Amino acid sequence: MKKIVLTLAFAFTCAIFAQAQTEKGNLLLGGGADFTSTSVGGKSTSSYSFSPNLGYFVAENIAVGARVGIDGGENTTTYSIAPFGRYYFLPIGSNAKLFGDASVGFAGSSAAGSKGSTVIGVQAGPAFFLNNHTALEVAARFASISSDGASTTEFGLRVGFQIHFGK
Repeated sequence: MKKIVLTLAFAFTCAIFAQAQTEKGNLLLGGGADFTSTSVGGKSTSSYSFSPNLGYFVAENIAVGARVGIDGGENTTTYSIAPFGRYYFLPIGSNAKLFGDASVGFAGSSAAGSKGSTVIGVQAGPAFFLNNHTALEVAARFASISSDGASTTEFGLRVGFQIHFGK
């Protein structure tokens, strides 16, 4: 009986901590890195990216913020900034939640003669809370980049960490 009570107390404590990480008023600081394969006009290329972000939980499980992106590949570097919205839903056990994230932003490139672009992105996947403040995220991501009538579509897998700062 003692083992059952202790197990229930532990599960309840873990559930409270998992909920506390995405409470209204908390800050979210982190980022991700990914490897992407892109196909434009039948030509395939590979690239990498790093995207730090800062967000604020405006309601329980809902964060808004901004993400800066640095992408490299094919002798070009692209920089972007995008506001994002993130929603944590569907707890998976006591220490994980699924999340969805959407962003719309602007990008520029180091390539000669390049013009600014509009970037629309979505990503979703599980956030595994390693402790009270740190989550490991694995997400499938999609992005559409448009500039002067031409568009590029990207699909990829993103791995990152988020640090949740409480009130």
